[in-house]
Amino acid sequence: HDSFLCCSFNVLKVVLCISIFRFIIGNLVCLYSLRRCLRYCKADLLALFILTWLISVVHVTAQESMLICII
Repeated sequence: HDSFLCCSFNVLKVVLCISIFRFIIGNLVCLYSLRRCLRYCKADLLALFILTWLISVVHVTAQESMLICII
């Protein structure tokens, strides 16, 4: 396996996971499904996980703020 290709492919998977699962449990499920490549790029996936989690938090917070404004 080429670790770069593996990580690049996982980037796409994680991006898809952001759109499908907006919460931390969804991101954990996604990372679990990528476990075969973890040994090649643990740091990259950890960074992606933190990024997806932050995006999820910001997204949910933004939605809640909009709801509060509407109410």
